[in-house]
Amino acid sequence: MLIGMLVVVYLFVGGSGAGALFVTCAWSLAFHRREDRTFVVTEAFEGLKRKGLFVGVALVVVSSVFLLLDLGRPELFFLLFARPTPTPISFGSFFLAADILLGVFLLVASLPFGAAVPTLAKKAAEVLCLAVSFAVMAYTGIFLAGVKSVALWHTFLMPPLFVLSSLSAGIAVLLVVASLAEGGPFLVSSAPFLHRAHLAIIVLELLTIVLFVVEALSDEGAAGSLALLLGPSLGPWFVVGVGTFGIALPFVSEVVMARTGGSGASLPLGVSCLIGCFLLRFCIVAAGMH
Repeated sequence: MLIGMLVVVYLFVGGSGAGALFVTCAWSLAFHRREDRTFVVTEAFEGLKRKGLFVGVALVVVSSVFLLLDLGRPELFFLLFARPTPTPISFGSFFLAADILLGVFLLVASLPFGAAVPTLAKKAAEVLCLAVSFAVMAYTGIFLAGVKSVALWHTFLMPPLFVLSSLSAGIAVLLVVASLAEGGPFLVSSAPFLHRAHLAIIVLELLTIVLFVVEALSDEGAAGSLALLLGPSLGPWFVVGVGTFGIALPFVSEVVMARTGGSGASLPLGVSCLIGCFLLRFCIVAAGMH
């Protein structure tokens, strides 16, 4: 069960960190295209971006540590780089390392002494970080989908489900950071595209979860895992926990915030999303390891 929990934490922390880096870079690229931004708002956003990059990098680093612990033998982690092989875990390790390096570069470039870094280089790094972060988010699903012996995991729906969940977690991380940062609530309330994007992600995530369950129902090999996932042991955590904290509460909160233009619910919304994203991974991993 310890190994199973290490996998859960690795998938959750890695997906949340990559999601936070993806959302931070996407928001930065969109923000700097605005012609109506003022010096004060720009300074506030740069402060929020630094915090978002720091938290995102820290989470990806922590996920790498859990990957190392899950491997059991630390030297295997270094062999992934010294003797790379065309396997999902090898590709995932390279993407994790690249995400960390890009995040650190962008973090340093956002500091006062990083002003010497050309704007074009920063934008190029942000675009590249978007691509690498997306790969890391997808990898957290590919990691499980590649286990052919577990029918519940071995589905093409696992990568898109984890990408959507990671994006939701990434937005949640930014919402939590913004709620605690100076000027953060104002920036969140003045970014309606962030709320619209999150609403779309939540709806797509719900549809993907439904398709995931429907596909598992048609697969005899997944019957035992699905019975556990929807049964009295994990069912309340999956149906009520994920459905409430990961889907229903975030959806209602985003609708209210989008209509009122407020940001007061940013902290509880972010925490709710993160709980739902963790429970999703916990339930799926636990059901597959029965």
